[in-house]
Amino acid sequence: RYLAVKSVDMKTGEIVVEERPAADYTRFDAAPGQEFPDFAFTDFNGGRHKLSDFRGKVVLLDFWGTWCGPCIEEMKHLDPLYGQYGPKGFEVIGMNMERTAGRLTAAEYAAVTEKARAFIAEAGHKWVQATQQSIERVALDVVHVNAYPTCILIGADGKVLSREARGQVLAD
Repeated sequence: RYLAVKSVDMKTGEIVVEERPAADYTRFDAAPGQEFPDFAFTDFNGGRHKLSDFRGKVVLLDFWGTWCGPCIEEMKHLDPLYGQYGPKGFEVIGMNMERTAGRLTAAEYAAVTEKARAFIAEAGHKWVQATQQSIERVALDVVHVNAYPTCILIGADGKVLSREARGQVLAD
């Protein structure tokens, strides 16, 4: 059994733990040919999804933040690709990471989601966006994303095609 600290109350000394799946503690390199582990996420509108819901489609996981200039530029390049290939089975899942240092409070998660939601609405990007709270463990603890943007292209069979799927590499 794998346990993780869920919360600590310093006043009472109470520590709450939660059981986590073993996959949460396995590093995943996202190398071409590896099957990407399934994960659940919540979109900006509260909808619940799993990566496996997109099986049969080519999926780009785009790890980004509003603070990241190259991320914003990359999203502009994704718009025409999504428009062209979306009807043919190409999906993009925006993996929003507004704050990358340490876990956030519930109020901070709500604030970063609202900031990202406002940005996406203004920019007009049409693909689904995952909240930081719902994908943070995947980004930081499983895939170990440490550079932004990180764009991982996953084939219709669920296997990684590229961890460098940006710009012309993605277009090709």
